[in-house]
Amino acid sequence: MKTWGIAQTMWFTIAVHLLALGIAVVMVFAVHLPRLGWLPVVSLAVGGVVGSAALAGSDVRRFGVGCLLGTTVSVVVFAALLVLFFVQYFVIGGHELS
Repeated sequence: MKTWGIAQTMWFTIAVHLLALGIAVVMVFAVHLPRLGWLPVVSLAVGGVVGSAALAGSDVRRFGVGCLLGTTVSVVVFAALLVLFFVQYFVIGGHELS
């Protein structure tokens, strides 16, 4: 059985995290389920735990590296989106934190 390489695992992990973010945005803003706003955070945490656990086994080490790389890229993307949201909402929109 052919296993996935690091790059395939990384891109799949990024896709799963972005899917979790998309589901959370729809559920929070369209369906008004605010508790699902934590779904991307849980997704990132699970990705980190699974990647770290996979590093321990020699057979699945490549999967663990890809999973951790994908989670790291997703964290950077989420942070950039959060900064863009705050700049747009508070700086450009003129809202205050009071």
